[in-house]
Amino acid sequence: MKKATYTIGEESLQEWESKNGSPVYIVLTGNVSADTFTQLAKEFDYTKYQRISFENLVISDYKYDNGTTRSFEEELYSYMTEYGEKLHVLSKLFLNSHHTTDFVVADNCVFSDDRKTLVHIPEARSVVIPPHVEHIGVGTCCGYEMMSEIKLNQGLKSIGKGAFILAGITQLCMPDSVVELGDNAFLMSDLEKVRLSNSLVSIPCGCFNLCCIDKINLPSSIKTIGTKALAGLLWIDEIDIPEGVERIDFDAFEAMRRVSLPSTLKEIAPDFYYEECMDDPQDVPYITVHPDNKTFVSIDGSLYFRDSGELALDAKYNDSEYFD
Repeated sequence: MKKATYTIGEESLQEWESKNGSPVYIVLTGNVSADTFTQLAKEFDYTKYQRISFENLVISDYKYDNGTTRSFEEELYSYMTEYGEKLHVLSKLFLNSHHTTDFVVADNCVFSDDRKTLVHIPEARSVVIPPHVEHIGVGTCCGYEMMSEIKLNQGLKSIGKGAFILAGITQLCMPDSVVELGDNAFLMSDLEKVRLSNSLVSIPCGCFNLCCIDKINLPSSIKTIGTKALAGLLWIDEIDIPEGVERIDFDAFEAMRRVSLPSTLKEIAPDFYYEECMDDPQDVPYITVHPDNKTFVSIDGSLYFRDSGELALDAKYNDSEYFD
């Protein structure tokens, strides 16, 4: 398949296509501003091509009035997490270009060259991930509010950052082949019921933040729970952290009344829960920990370091900082 190179900004894409006989393999290159690339992304019809590649493409940083700068990638990702709006297909390709710069178009979807990573799939009420996909890319279904159902394939290994931000799905059944989730993968989605993979190693930062989940399983394969990872469990006020979890980060949970910690826990943020619960800002969770935990011990609902006796958390039911 013959490829043709388009240098962004030298001429309009329409003029270039006309000169080159409407090629089906386009290579995008150039040193351009973020605004120029964004304008191209708005106009770009990916369905005209069978293959799309980036070659030596440089997009300049955003510059703000106060003198600060931010990379185009950071700006796009911030736009996703703040507003949850759908991205242009070309912008999705750029966000996923760290892993590959060569993409293939098939069945109105865009995949990495080896077809293992799904970068774009058209929005629909029911979306079915193709069976050959091993990775769902960054921002793939971000802003898909019309999508009410997602069917993940057996063999899927990872779901990228912000892949389903603000998605309309209410249920998630994750195959046990999934071992990795990206930050904010399901941020602000409509999820209510979640079945996690039994092979999942971590629930990363913001993964289920700002959801309204009322049912979720936490498999024993999980080692870490990131910042705001499960802050969307608004209808769950008691939780048992499974054996295997070793670290829990800041604001991992919200509005919890009781939290049971495992013997395997080694690190916990001093404020692992969101303090200002909806019902009572002074309400903090009653904490218990497995008696075999070598790092922590629970007394009267508060958590202490076992060796020093110092209070481990900014949450206590008594006034003493130490126990005898």
